[in-house]
Formats: sequence, C-alpha cells, structure tokens
Amino acid sequence: YQTVSGNSIATLIAGLGIGGATLALAASDTMKNFLGFLIIYMDKPFKKGERIMFDKHDGFVENVGFRSTKIRRLDAHLVFVPNAKIIDSVMHNVSQRDCILHDMFFRVTYAASYAQVEKALEIVTDVMNNHKDKMHPDKPTRIHFTSIVDDARVISVRFWFTPPDWWYFKDVETEMNKEIMRRFEENGIEFAAPSSTVTLIGSKPHPPISNEPVQVSMRKE
Repeated sequence: YQTVSGNSIATLIAGLGIGGATLALAASDTMKNFLGFLIIYMDKPFKKGERIMFDKHDGFVENVGFRSTKIRRLDAHLVFVPNAKIIDSVMHNVSQRDCILHDMFFRVTYAASYAQVEKALEIVTDVMNNHKDKMHPDKPTRIHFTSIVDDARVISVRFWFTPPDWWYFKDVETEMNKEIMRRFEENGIEFAAPSSTVTLIGSKPHPPISNEPVQVSMRKE
C-alpha cells in the first residue's frame, strides 16, 4: 500500500470519513439547537424571568441563546439546556398558571363521634369561607368527609388559590391551619396519629389487664 508520512492512505481515508461524519453530526446538533432557538422565539412558550419545569429541571429562565437556554434552578444551580432538548420535552410554564391547586387532609381520631365529625366539617368550611376572596372565583372549594380508615376519619379539602404567588399562598395556608387547629382544640376534636399493629407469629397473647383492685389476703401460720 502507498503511504503518506508513514501512514497508510487507506487509514487516512478512513480517518477522514470518521472525522467528516463527526463534523456532520456536530453540525446537525448545532442546527437542531438553532432551530430550537427560532421555535422558542416564535412560539414564546416562556419568557425571561419565568419559572418553567421539564424533565428534572425546575427553575427560572435567565437567558435564551442560539444553542442553549440558561436556567437558574430552585436549588440555585445554573444549568445550560440545549434548545433542541427543550422543544422536544413536555414543558410546564409555572409562571403562567392562573391559580395554585392544593389539597389538604384532616385526619380526625377514629374515636370521634358523629357530632364531632359534623363540627369538624363546620369548622373547616367556615375557615375556608373566611378566605373565600383568595380562591379562584370559577373554581369552588370542595370539602368532603372522604373516608373512614383503620385509625382515622378523614376530611379532605381541595381549593384553587389566587393569585398564584407561592410564598403568599404558604403564608395564608399557615394561617388557615393555625385557625383550624385552634378551633379543633376548643371543641375537643383530636387529630389522629398514624398507628399500626404488629403480630408476632408463634407468640402467646398476653392476658387482658384487669382494672379491678387487687385483694391481698394475709394470715398467720
């Protein structure tokens, strides 16, 4: 075989083929990312400063470049995501939601009477009505006595909070929980704690503990 600088011409040709394919692939990825930039620019699925979620990323858009989009995640990490990946993913624009959907669950102790469950429903409804101005006008709050489980009677609340300001929502949620807790305590309604029963196979059950007083008889021999 003919050689150039000590290398086989066939080897050089093969190397050029691999290098050309690599360059073509790189050019293809670059073009995909540039097309992704154009799609983002025209469709405007998000703007700078908005919070978006996709794959395992959740953060605020800092910049959209020709190749990648810069995102400041909630954990403060700065990530550069190829534009092609963004347009090929299911993306949630959190900043453009009109409300915050939230579910609350109140587990009342299983020993609660019917009257106490009724009172608990009344308290929860009253507290939610006191914050009605913070709920979406077209999405009414839903309050239900949803289930009776082994250790509790469960009351569920679903509501749509507005405006969709996360930290304002957390402040209001704290106030609602404190008010419900205070009124439950005033009415003798207890929250249920999760419990479980463990049975050891092969063990003998202990005799029941009697509450009767123990009588001791003493006599002299």
